[in-house]
Amino acid sequence: CNGGTIQNCILVNNQAIGTDVVDGLGGGVYLANGIMSNCVVYANSATSTNTYQNAWGGGVYCYGGIMQGCIVTNNQCTGYYANGGGVTLIGGTLKNSRVAGDVAGSLEYANGGGVYANIMQSSVSSFIDACIITNNSVTTTDTYIYTAANAAGGGLNVGNGTIVRSTLTVGNIAQSVAGFTSGGGVWTSGSTIENCTVVNNT
Repeated sequence: CNGGTIQNCILVNNQAIGTDVVDGLGGGVYLANGIMSNCVVYANSATSTNTYQNAWGGGVYCYGGIMQGCIVTNNQCTGYYANGGGVTLIGGTLKNSRVAGDVAGSLEYANGGGVYANIMQSSVSSFIDACIITNNSVTTTDTYIYTAANAAGGGLNVGNGTIVRSTLTVGNIAQSVAGFTSGGGVWTSGSTIENCTVVNNT
């Protein structure tokens, strides 16, 4: 969806599959500069068939768009870099929504079990407001003893100017078989967290 509107829809059991040259973007929805409201995004997946390609947004890949009043649940993102089990925001907005039970999984680098958010073209920041981020997980599976594998942000992985406001992040997990973990609830770098509750994450 490029510049359009998605409203009052159910999006279920869809896939975005990356190749040798293209990442998997938005298992359920690819939203570019559009508006998505009052939708349920369930059991979708974004993945890559190439070991070194990336996957973004198991449920939704939101580039400069607005998501509001949505439920994003039980989606999965897998790739060498797996970013956003439920939602990837690149200069996008997520508000009044629930992101629950989503998974970002990778052999090496997994970021944001629920939401991965970052800046768009060095100028437009992402914004998360009045959301519930719960029971998501981020996992890496490399078993090599000297691995640099990293699982970051079981609930949220937010960077580069992202603003998170009035949001509950609860019951999320960051886990790694032999590598590093950081931020069971939230991993943040260069972002602002305001009036939020982060509780009972692992």
